[in-house]
Amino acid sequence: MIYDVYTLAAKDGAWIQVQLAIQPGYRFQWSGRKDRRSQEWPQRLHAAFRGQGWKWPARRITAMARPAEGPPLGNEADLALAVGVLRGSGQWGAWPEGRGLLVGQLDLHGAVHPVPTTAPRESTAAEFAWGCVPWELKHTHFSAEAHIVGVSHLLEVEGYLRTGQAPKELPRTPRPLDWGPSAFVAAVGRFNGPVGGCRSGRASRVLDGSSGYWENAIGTCALANEPALGPGWALD
Repeated sequence: MIYDVYTLAAKDGAWIQVQLAIQPGYRFQWSGRKDRRSQEWPQRLHAAFRGQGWKWPARRITAMARPAEGPPLGNEADLALAVGVLRGSGQWGAWPEGRGLLVGQLDLHGAVHPVPTTAPRESTAAEFAWGCVPWELKHTHFSAEAHIVGVSHLLEVEGYLRTGQAPKELPRTPRPLDWGPSAFVAAVGRFNGPVGGCRSGRASRVLDGSSGYWENAIGTCALANEPALGPGWALD
């Protein structure tokens, strides 16, 4: 079966269809608008998946970008490829009707980040039925598009596709704490859902000691108000 996802090319603002075929075997092949770093995708996305309980499947995955002509796609296609692979491998079951737009770079914790992007060539209203983009891109290019929602993490994308409920943008204003700055501290915990619309499971969180905020799979919460890792969380 062929799965279609769409993304926005950062360099020229073109809408790009990414066709995915997932079959028996173990190989990743990308064609069309190919970047020299495209072979890094399986390793990077597998790392982003693992913290959330998913994995890059041991299958033969063929991806084709259309139109194939134009500047190569880079990290802006991370989210589109990730969602297509998770859906096509059966790890995600929900899939809204119609064309979906997925734009954003994924880090190894599964957080969605913006990539400097050329303004879209045309409106998304007639092209797409739904979409997930980083909040920064939502504000700059899609503020009038209610069906294109802002996200900050891969878990929020999964929750939106499963429930249809758009994530809320969480404040990130630092608050002073009693202790001074410290290095980043990684913690792995478990949570009993639903937390922020997410299922029960395990995920990683990283504490920014200078601001006292946990960067995590759900959003951002103030450590001053959450003495452990946040509502529903417990340290392992």
